[in-house]
Amino acid sequence: MASLYVRDRYSEKDIAGLIFLGFFIFDRHSLAHLSIPALTVFGDRDGHSDKFEPNHRNLPKGAEIVKIAGGNHGQFGHYGMHFGDQPATISREQQQDIAIAAISAFIKKVAG
Repeated sequence: MASLYVRDRYSEKDIAGLIFLGFFIFDRHSLAHLSIPALTVFGDRDGHSDKFEPNHRNLPKGAEIVKIAGGNHGQFGHYGMHFGDQPATISREQQQDIAIAAISAFIKKVAG
């Protein structure tokens, strides 16, 4: 929903940047024409990990991409295995620490 909202309503004065966790954008929802700062973080054990890299072309220009080795989708939260997830090879805490560090650095950069 965030990508559709931004695709249809993007304004620099209203939206400073986008952060995606375990998310990819299909061609029909592409944001590649935008130059909004963006960060996407995903785990290589996500059940849909095969769709992330081919769809990076749909991220805004210059988007930062963080691939967490051993992470899956479910460990971004605390709700258990997500549909199609492979078992993570790192702990939830490790995955969340990596995600938090990437998000914090991104926010500091965007907030300038």
